[in-house]
Amino acid sequence: MTSTAASKTDRLIAVSGAVIAVTLALGLRDSTPAIAQNAAAPQAGTQAGAMRVATVDVLQLAERLVASERYRAGRETNAASLSKPLQAMLDELKGLEARYSTLAADSPERAPIQEAYQEKSQAFQKSQQDAQVSDERFKATQVGEAYRLVVTAADQIAAELGYTLVLASRTGVPDVRSDNVPGAVQEMLARPVLRAPASDDLTDRVAVKLGLIPEPVKAVPVTDPVPPK
Repeated sequence: MTSTAASKTDRLIAVSGAVIAVTLALGLRDSTPAIAQNAAAPQAGTQAGAMRVATVDVLQLAERLVASERYRAGRETNAASLSKPLQAMLDELKGLEARYSTLAADSPERAPIQEAYQEKSQAFQKSQQDAQVSDERFKATQVGEAYRLVVTAADQIAAELGYTLVLASRTGVPDVRSDNVPGAVQEMLARPVLRAPASDDLTDRVAVKLGLIPEPVKAVPVTDPVPPK
């Protein structure tokens, strides 16, 4: 993932996590009076006090998914497609440059070659800028799709395990790696959950579901051999 895509993903996940955390806080605050007034009336499909909260390192999973062969091959194909016409234009410019260098300083052919070179050079720069924008858009589309797949997988696993709320939050050692204040703030906002039971972190389960890591091998119980009769 490029640094620009990673930065965009950081901001996306950071804002998402912050919004979810705030929503949870507001939801609990607003629901307290209703629960106090009607403790015997649980929400549909749940029992009062049965809320279960899980965490998922969405950013880490999205980064790993985008870096996988599943997406890397697409980026390489897209880059090659964008580079092909640019290379043709560059070769043409080099040809004009080589032709110009072989002519005498007072050759009348130099002026039209120089004019053609300037026009084609401007066209090349414009095409190069367009290609960069297109490439960045393609990568952003991949990031968006990876994020959707991670969120969908997390939701499915949470539902299977009976979790009622899933928070997107960074895991691991809370080190700030950015060398600037905005980046450092984004890293802090990407970790709205400061403490949670490791057993309620679904990151590895989601990674397995997305094919990022192999499914753990279940231990086979060892039984004593049956003695012959």
